[in-house]
Amino acid sequence: MLRIGKMVELLAGYKEEDVEDKDGLAYWSGNMLLVMGVLSFGTLVFEHLITDRKIAVVISVLYLLFVLLFGALIAIVGSEKFKKKKKQERSYD
Repeated sequence: MLRIGKMVELLAGYKEEDVEDKDGLAYWSGNMLLVMGVLSFGTLVFEHLITDRKIAVVISVLYLLFVLLFGALIAIVGSEKFKKKKKQERSYD
């Protein structure tokens, strides 16, 4: 929906007047969601490789939290480059 359909209206907090490159934002956001989705499948690897179920669940949850938190942080920081630059007002006091 984002990467191909360019439906950036689905993003939380999106305002058309604040975005300079709508297509770039859609491509960036779509890629980040795709990467985070693929990396989240790593939880299945931990569940499959670790024989003790309790340890496997704890490691999987910690891994998933790491992926989601850092993925969201990178997505937020990276999306800043698509916002319009605000003009700084100069005060001549």
